[in-house]
Amino acid sequence: MAKEHEELGVELYHLWLAGEKSLPAIAAQFDKARRELLGSERMDSCFRRAVEFHSGDAGPVAYSLANLRVVLMSVLRDGSENLLAAGEALKLAAEVYGYTDDRAARKLSDMRNDPGRGEF
Repeated sequence: MAKEHEELGVELYHLWLAGEKSLPAIAAQFDKARRELLGSERMDSCFRRAVEFHSGDAGPVAYSLANLRVVLMSVLRDGSENLLAAGEALKLAAEVYGYTDDRAARKLSDMRNDPGRGEF
């Protein structure tokens, strides 16, 4: 069943809002986690063995943890970048689809220009 122009405009706004606000907010959490993970490097000295045991060398877990940190940071970085790209794609989809229906496009534009009319 075809959507009314008003209803379509509201749905397009929600799609656009997800790309403008929701996905970037999630991406920011990925970035925060990545920064905090990077900050954990300063605790690497905890893995050093006393000089009496193996000349102060790092234990076997230290290298595994460092490798895991690199992999996780890469996953978080890629996830953040993908979320931002998906957000841009959602905004573009809402705008392009809206232009196929002038009244829906006007509703989308009105809601974007007056955020109080939409839901957050």
